[in-house]
Amino acid sequence: MMYVGNWWADITLRPVLSQLIGYLTIFFIIFPGSFTHEDLREPIDIALDLDDNVVIADNGIGSVLVFETSGKLLKTIGSRGSARGQFKDISAVTVAPSGDILVADSRIQVFSPAGDFVREIYPQGKGKGRYGGLVCDNHGFLLATRTEKARSFIQVFKMDTGSLYSLIDSHGCKMKRPTGLAVMQDRHLVVVDIGNDCVRKYRYF
Repeated sequence: MMYVGNWWADITLRPVLSQLIGYLTIFFIIFPGSFTHEDLREPIDIALDLDDNVVIADNGIGSVLVFETSGKLLKTIGSRGSARGQFKDISAVTVAPSGDILVADSRIQVFSPAGDFVREIYPQGKGKGRYGGLVCDNHGFLLATRTEKARSFIQVFKMDTGSLYSLIDSHGCKMKRPTGLAVMQDRHLVVVDIGNDCVRKYRYF
């Protein structure tokens, strides 16, 4: 079933399973086998940097680990804590087209490709909620799902300034625990809504 409105649509999860299987097939062709590491305690999200290194957000150690696809650890970014460059309950990681690494807990922090702290995005959200997913597009936008108390929404930021460009709320059909999201070439995004067991689609600019 699909619900269509001015800015959103719901897609039940069943029709997209075949597409997800296709993605998994591609993944295992590119990454045959697997690897682990003694520092991996609670890996929660994953991304690839511009050199196809594997960037893993690990909530168990409160750090981001960057590996070669062979499993060789290249660097560790951040540590557990609440200061700049530290993380508390990491929820998401992504890599911008510039190569910067973005990590979210209750705020979003930006690190250089070398792993050096650069800046915070939305620092006023620190301790007030939690991010569910992050993605950067090729138009200079950062999109993030966020839940604060009983309210869930999607924030759209301008990457160059870190300023909030827009806020996507679900209005008549509320999101419940939105998590991972992806952007489409036609200025739409799709987001997984765990609480409603569906995938939603929105136009974001």
